[in-house]
Amino acid sequence: MIAEALNPAIPAPDAPVAVVTEGNTDADVRARFRQAMEPKPEGNVQDISTAKNPVTGEAIVPKEKITEKKVEGKTDGKTEIPDEFFGDTTKEPDELDKIIGDVKSGKITNKNFKHLAELYDKRLEAKEKELTDVRSKLPKDDYVPEKTAKQLEALQKRRDELEELVNRKYVEESPEFKEKFTTEREAVVKGLNRLGKDLGVPEDVIHQLVNSSPKRQIEILDGLDLSSNASSRINALLEQHEQINAKQADYLSDWKARKGELEEHQRAAEDKEKVRIKGLYDKAFEDVLSDVTKSNPLFQEKAGNDNWNNQTKELIEEARKYFNAENSTPHKDAEMFLAGVAARRAVAMFEKAKDLYASTKKELDELKAAGPGGGHGSETSKEDPTKHMSPDERAKYTFNQAQATARNGY
Repeated sequence: MIAEALNPAIPAPDAPVAVVTEGNTDADVRARFRQAMEPKPEGNVQDISTAKNPVTGEAIVPKEKITEKKVEGKTDGKTEIPDEFFGDTTKEPDELDKIIGDVKSGKITNKNFKHLAELYDKRLEAKEKELTDVRSKLPKDDYVPEKTAKQLEALQKRRDELEELVNRKYVEESPEFKEKFTTEREAVVKGLNRLGKDLGVPEDVIHQLVNSSPKRQIEILDGLDLSSNASSRINALLEQHEQINAKQADYLSDWKARKGELEEHQRAAEDKEKVRIKGLYDKAFEDVLSDVTKSNPLFQEKAGNDNWNNQTKELIEEARKYFNAENSTPHKDAEMFLAGVAARRAVAMFEKAKDLYASTKKELDELKAAGPGGGHGSETSKEDPTKHMSPDERAKYTFNQAQATARNGY
């Protein structure tokens, strides 16, 4: 049994004996295996094996090769999903991309570098041409679509109309226009109303005459029971009214020029007013400065003290600038006003300190004069202070010394 197990060539008892037939040997099986692993040819031709039956050893009868005929417009009933549906659009790699891939992987040789440069130049030339074509199709900087251009044209036209209405109204509301036309026209209308009242013509009829055309005016006057003189006087006022309207229409026909004239007049009037106001401010500043230099010692000059006098002038000029709104800001104005108010208290404190200093200095000087040795302490001269005094001066000095000693409790 052990020998049988170790030697597979010896069949075990009672084991089925394999029947070896032609075409079923180990070599035949390996040959068929290699044939099955080889790639099959493409196409619709079905390959039929010619191997023998492994059990009976009989040759397999080959069937006729079947070639499927492709019918145009007909499918085999199977549902196909295109590769593009999954994004699989694999195409043959570009030659330049292939060479670049070889360069990266280290497979390129020196002889291919020249070819690589040629391919790169062609790729670059193609890309530049593509870029030029795309740029030629792009709209220019001033390109405006037709629909947008029409909308802009309509808006521009509307803007011009509104601008004319606004500026005409600006001209009509100006004092110059009212002085030229409105006041004069109103005077004529009042004259017509007074005349109509005297002639018995209702006010509404006068209103119709004023706002009607010349032809209609004649028709209205012919319908009134008026004398020729009365009609003539009314006609004279109506003609005057019409002349005013004609002058007004002519004046407004070039409203842009009229607007420019009005703006120029307005600027001139504003400049004139600014000069007038500045003159008032300058006079007010000089008036106050005159009073301050007399009453406030901080603004008074000191003879021989150039530093003090120059600082005083600088302070005055700085105040003048801010007073005339030069380099002024709301915060700076607030600072200046607060400093001005605080200066009143500072001046009062200064006057009190000056008086106190004067009285203290006077008293100190008297003490020094009355003290021993003139109040110089350890520096007192050993020389007799009465050496060069007269008898009267020496007596007075002695008296003062005694008085000072008694006062100080010595």
